[in-house]
Amino acid sequence: MSAKVVNIAEGSTTEATIAKLKDLGIIRHTWPLKLYIKFMHQGSLIKAGDYYFPSPVSPLMVLQQLESGGQALAKLTIVEAGHVGMSPTPWLRSAAELKNADQALASMNDTTSIADLDRHVSNLEGYLFPDTYFVQSNTTAKSLIQTAVDHFHEVWINQLAQSALQKQISIHDVVTIASIVETEAKLTDERPIVASVIYNRLKQNMPLSVDSTIVYARN
Repeated sequence: MSAKVVNIAEGSTTEATIAKLKDLGIIRHTWPLKLYIKFMHQGSLIKAGDYYFPSPVSPLMVLQQLESGGQALAKLTIVEAGHVGMSPTPWLRSAAELKNADQALASMNDTTSIADLDRHVSNLEGYLFPDTYFVQSNTTAKSLIQTAVDHFHEVWINQLAQSALQKQISIHDVVTIASIVETEAKLTDERPIVASVIYNRLKQNMPLSVDSTIVYARN
């Protein structure tokens, strides 16, 4: 099994994990590892994930790897402004592990996970936080999307919600305007300037007259 991926699923018991390693031929006997874990109280330290085990490998080396955590098979990055005029579906399809593009699209249309912040959206566009996410063999489109949305929740609540409340700006407007700013501003220093222009035009009920909104509307 040294060249193959072994997945330890989330919530797997110590007993089930050891039995799986035995069935796959990674360990020859289960009882030495069971005894060691029992007397060292290390069962709770086993982490779910994907693993590559060298061959030959001792039971203690196996346990050390299970305690240190699995390896990511791939990583996907959501970039800033990735949602303006562009569906996030290509990002999901780009992972070999996520072969079902229809499942990804259906998951994007399920707004349950963001309803506590924005009840008026029809999909999760704009609510996948831009970051790098690690994909394992059992990662699904739904779980990956949920991770990105959870990350958005965390950043919004801890860093942005209070400021938006003070300025009386809805989360929907913040996300929309931020997406436009990211598309229009070529340099980081330009972002505050572009944002000021947009907010001033909104206050005066003026058309925004920015290219990205036209591109977005056409798509």
